[in-house]
Amino acid sequence: NRVDFLPLLVKYHRLISFSMYILGFVWFVLSLVKKYYLRQFSLFAWTHVALLCVVSQSYLIIQNMFQGLIWFIMPIMMVIINDVMAYMFGFFMGRTPLIQLSPKKTWEGFIGGGIST
Repeated sequence: NRVDFLPLLVKYHRLISFSMYILGFVWFVLSLVKKYYLRQFSLFAWTHVALLCVVSQSYLIIQNMFQGLIWFIMPIMMVIINDVMAYMFGFFMGRTPLIQLSPKKTWEGFIGGGIST
C-alpha cells in the first residue's frame, strides 16, 4: 500500500540519501576515463556545489518553518520588499509628490510598493 510506504521513507530518509550519494560516488569513480580527468572532476565539483546550494537552502527553509522562524522572517522580508519596490516604482514612474517633508516620495511609489508587497 502506498500510504504504508511513506512513514518508512520518512524514517529512513537520511540512510536512503546517503546510500544514493555513495552509489553515485562509486559510479563516478568507475566511470573515470584517463584522457578526461580534468573535465570529469570539474563536472563532479560543479555538481557538488549545486547540490550544496540547493540542499542547504531547502533544509534551512524547512527548519525555519518547523521552528516557527518563518513568522519572524516573513514580516521583515515584506518590509524590505515593500521599501525596494516603492523606491523602484517611484524612481521610474514617480511624478506626483506624496508629502512635503520628503520631496522624493511619490504617490506612484507608495501605491506600487503596496501592490507589489
